[in-house]
Amino acid sequence: MKHRRDIDGLRAVAVLPVLLFHAQVAGFGGGYVGVDIFFVISGYLITGILLNDLREKRFSIANFYERRARRILPALFAVAITTSVGAYALMTPDQFVDYGQSLVGLSLFASNVLFWLESGYFEASAEEKPLLHTWSLAVEEQFYIVFPFLLFILWKSNRRTGFLVMAMALVSFASLLLSQVMSVSAPTANFYLLPSRVWELMAGSIAALLGAPQISPRLRDVVAWLGLAAIGISVYLFSEATPFPSMYALMPVLGAAAVIMCASSDRYPGKLLATSPLVAVGLISYSLYLWHQPLLALYRIHSGPDVTAAGMMGAVILSVPLAWLSWRYVEAPFRKTAAAGGYSRNVVYAFAAVGGIAMVAYGALVSLGGVRLPFSVPPTVYESFARLKPDDNCFDIANSEELDAYLCPVGGSNAPPDFLLIGDSHGLSLKPAFDDAASKLGRSGLFVGYSGCPPLLGLRPDRRDQTIRNCQALVKRAYADAERLGIKTIILVGRWDLYLGDGELASAPLSKLQLLSQADGSPAVSLQANRRIFENALDLTAEYALDRGIELHIIRQVPRQRQSPESIYYSAVRDGRDAILDRSISRTDYLQQTQSADVIIARSQRRHRNISYYDVSDFICLESVCPVGTPGRSYYFDDDHLSLVGASLLEPLAMIVLEGALSGASENAMPLPKVAIAGRSAVRP
Repeated sequence: MKHRRDIDGLRAVAVLPVLLFHAQVAGFGGGYVGVDIFFVISGYLITGILLNDLREKRFSIANFYERRARRILPALFAVAITTSVGAYALMTPDQFVDYGQSLVGLSLFASNVLFWLESGYFEASAEEKPLLHTWSLAVEEQFYIVFPFLLFILWKSNRRTGFLVMAMALVSFASLLLSQVMSVSAPTANFYLLPSRVWELMAGSIAALLGAPQISPRLRDVVAWLGLAAIGISVYLFSEATPFPSMYALMPVLGAAAVIMCASSDRYPGKLLATSPLVAVGLISYSLYLWHQPLLALYRIHSGPDVTAAGMMGAVILSVPLAWLSWRYVEAPFRKTAAAGGYSRNVVYAFAAVGGIAMVAYGALVSLGGVRLPFSVPPTVYESFARLKPDDNCFDIANSEELDAYLCPVGGSNAPPDFLLIGDSHGLSLKPAFDDAASKLGRSGLFVGYSGCPPLLGLRPDRRDQTIRNCQALVKRAYADAERLGIKTIILVGRWDLYLGDGELASAPLSKLQLLSQADGSPAVSLQANRRIFENALDLTAEYALDRGIELHIIRQVPRQRQSPESIYYSAVRDGRDAILDRSISRTDYLQQTQSADVIIARSQRRHRNISYYDVSDFICLESVCPVGTPGRSYYFDDDHLSLVGASLLEPLAMIVLEGALSGASENAMPLPKVAIAGRSAVRP
């Protein structure tokens, strides 16, 4: 197949937005579409090579996989080995175990399946996975396990171009429809797995079959320009919140196909793509793609919450010389056959087998905890990560709202329950504090909750689990049963910034928030809409409770740390004990996390006399910082949930809440710190 410099340039157009997207550069919110452009280019080139082999009657599966091994494996192994050194030096034990699993997944070209099972591509934890980007290599290789055989069968059945195009178009259409459906029903699987990506690769295959359209050169230039424009618009306008892949992906995919089919190196825009700078980037694009994510991930792991835009750009810039070196001294030599002064097929196959087995073996050893890291956290810290088991505490039980016994007891008294504790996962993490406080006071209560479920009436979170964990139905039943049992105290606990978008979430994509809708309505389409829905639901809940003589006691959100506790403690061991306080969240930043909740709850307090609001900060924070823990014990088990140790710090607060509820909220004179909001206290006097 004739080499095209303009396609080298198109590779540069594909890889640069990916790098800048991962470095979080403004204006490249849709930079991830570069991967889709790579898929189109790959489908075009591979199909063209296979068609040439079929026409010249030299089609060989062995030759095909030899070419793939020469192209993919040498640089991949070099990056994996180098990354493993950095991972060993910088990662926490849990991160290192996950890394070992990703090495195994990479070696088996199944990393897309692994990352699908672990998390989402856009989650913060995903940014610290050095091999996350290899999901796209796995998709390609899985496709090429099947595609050569499919093309061979189709070719033998009917060699007419029209037949081949029609067959691939039907498969592509089915895959596109699947991606559209899955973008709503299973977005993470849709992003990572092959079935919803097949159409993107086959778009390139169809372009190879059709070739350049029989239209005037000037019209082809216009189509190629439109293709580049479609790519640019996608990069600029798309974001993490864009359902992807879906019909939205037609824009960059068809744009890339249009460039491939209509551009040529002797006319613009192909001439622009064929310029030396873009061609140079295109030639090293594979190595550049391989290097950038490990560098960014290891930088983020090392820097923790102190990541800067300059630091991320530095990692991206460093990937350029590393990419050139691996292209020049690793990729290029292995692409040469023995006849051209390179390596024979047997050497390539042996290299692939030995390298693959070694990576699987090392990855398995790491994932099983068989590699001792250079630093270790005191055992007491790991012991302090302990938390309540959800299944044993009426939390996240599927279809709880339909079960007869769906409420768990709080406290140790045999007295009839006189309070209800309800919340999202923060409610579960605070349950031990209320358990202990209620036991000491001889009180008894009830608890229930769902993840991501604000304990307010008339709300429906926009979550995929609502068919088995119906938040709206659970809250409605819990409030009704509280009334039926004569309970006059309901304690509400939640991670309020998840719904109200405070702190750094204020500028985050909507996909980072838990979007809400009022009963049977469509989800909020903006942060302000989410806040209005939340406040309306709080007012509705307060009015419902007031009509029934029920007092609402709302707990202010606990501080959300800037990193996981394991990362903070590991940094402290590596960098010095002061890192525990240095990397913990400051009181100032904590106030930013609760700003909207404080204001909204204060406003609702002015409208409803049955709301009390309790501040946790004096029980868990120092004067200027809210520490993740002490040198020997963590107050958290992840960045925003208290461990059993941390929950014990709030037992005095729980006693104040319960004693205040017993005496009547209207008579509360609690020794809580006043939280100034618009000239008044957030804690009801």
